[in-house]
Amino acid sequence: MMSTFSCVNCQSVTSEVFLNDCRDYYMGHPGSFSYVKCAGCGLVQISNIPDNLGSFYEAYQVHQVKGGFHDFMRRRIMADAYLPLAAAPSGGRLLDFGCGDGWFLRNAIQKRWDAVGFEINPDYARALRESAQLPVESDLDIIGQRYGASFDFITLHFVFEHLSDPMGTILSLAALLRPGGEIFITVPNIASAEFRLFGKLWHGLDAPRHLSFFEEKHMSALAQRAGLSLSNVRPVYVPNTLAGSLATIAQKRFSYGAFAALIVPCFFLCRHRPSGNISFTLRKRVGPRSILPPTSARP
Repeated sequence: MMSTFSCVNCQSVTSEVFLNDCRDYYMGHPGSFSYVKCAGCGLVQISNIPDNLGSFYEAYQVHQVKGGFHDFMRRRIMADAYLPLAAAPSGGRLLDFGCGDGWFLRNAIQKRWDAVGFEINPDYARALRESAQLPVESDLDIIGQRYGASFDFITLHFVFEHLSDPMGTILSLAALLRPGGEIFITVPNIASAEFRLFGKLWHGLDAPRHLSFFEEKHMSALAQRAGLSLSNVRPVYVPNTLAGSLATIAQKRFSYGAFAALIVPCFFLCRHRPSGNISFTLRKRVGPRSILPPTSARP
């Protein structure tokens, strides 16, 4: 048991070892990392956040400028992981929290949404504003002062697992929602068959950048504490974790070439049996019906 542990979900101070000797197979940074399971709520999370965590994001592929072919493939193959803007009337207000390379934010603006992005690194946010001509901020207080509690949707596409303070972040974001507004979250699913198959080599683990792995019971409890309700849970059929895991097995290091070759066949497999990723929708009070079907599914 760990004496210095504090759960980011329930604040329990006891845990048990879940995975030891995990490596950064994706980016290849040196180091060994451990994950534990909270004895109170069962949340899997990293045992200790590295002091130099920021260095593990240097040259991070998610933040790199992509070409037109990549964007085309992302629209076709990764679409299920993103808030389906086409299912909602344009003209709403949207915050893309952790907007990455700005792809989804740009798409929302093109569809006539009043959209703004957030990136915690001020230099990176400034670069997106200047080079990509996108409205991106690095300070939530500025966004709050400018927009108040007026957002229809706040999106966190593969961002939530990177947060060191999930509860504090959701509380801050909930304050920016209008009544009936929704937070849409997509995360890797550590309760999936994919994780059980690949273990430490599972691409969704992405040690040490992925700090915690919320499941439905954890997200429901977090939503309640933030004055929200968990209105939708569903597996999403995107192939990134499956293709990434298969592209790592041979050399125990991620291969972009193998990933590119595997992404399309894995897409069709994931459409048949989605498992590796899951989405949650959190709603503020009682409001308009979600644009997502009100279903709850456990892979």
